[in-house]
Amino acid sequence: MRLLLLGILIGLISCNKDNGEPKVQLKVMIGEVVSVLPGTDGVEGFLVQMKSADEVTYNAEVRGNEFKEKFEIGKKVALKGNLLDRNLEVLKIVSTDNVNYNLVGTVEMITANRSGYTAKILGENQEVYYAVFSLTNLEDNYKDYKVSETINVKGDLWLSANKLHVTVRQIK
Repeated sequence: MRLLLLGILIGLISCNKDNGEPKVQLKVMIGEVVSVLPGTDGVEGFLVQMKSADEVTYNAEVRGNEFKEKFEIGKKVALKGNLLDRNLEVLKIVSTDNVNYNLVGTVEMITANRSGYTAKILGENQEVYYAVFSLTNLEDNYKDYKVSETINVKGDLWLSANKLHVTVRQIK
């Protein structure tokens, strides 16, 4: 009898795992701020509605109010958190200004390409970035970095395959 009950319980647990219900995923989301609303359920914080590049609107719940004034309607932001359906529980604010993103970090790897190179960077915020250095974008300011060097650059932050990229526009 115990084995039968144990078998039924294991069957129920395995059915609940793969029953087609959406699963929470750790994601970085980039989008344009559409609105900033008060927090829900009496929790201190605020809700940011953001529209992704493919025109899908997501709700991002940010705990605490200390960064609220940095979220401006029309600006592109990057947020990291737990995504379920179209709701993001924000764990980290990656950027509140993706056009003028300042990246400081250490070069971990370099991959050459036709017009420059891409450097894998471990940022000061412990996020991994892929910084694109192009002769076309940097002209006279172009610089070849080496592995383990510290960089300080400014550029456009974007997302591809859930990886953060920066098109470098300025070397500081």
